[in-house]
Amino acid sequence: VKGKTVLDCFTHTGSFALHAGHYGAKEVTGVDISAFACEFATENARLNGLENVVHFVEANAFDLLAEQSRAGVKYDVV
Repeated sequence: VKGKTVLDCFTHTGSFALHAGHYGAKEVTGVDISAFACEFATENARLNGLENVVHFVEANAFDLLAEQSRAGVKYDVV
């Protein structure tokens, strides 16, 4: 994932997103419908020094994917 943009759907605590960030992803977006999960994952990113690379979005992953597809947003790794 080094140098790639990564999307982690249903991120929960952000473990996959954090691993991608740790292994050199350029930018990682984690998505979860739970506000608590996004807050927890954001804190995990901060604790791991990845808050500038890994970000979390509170959203229904299916709705977000549809919106981003219409907008032409692409990721290297999903």
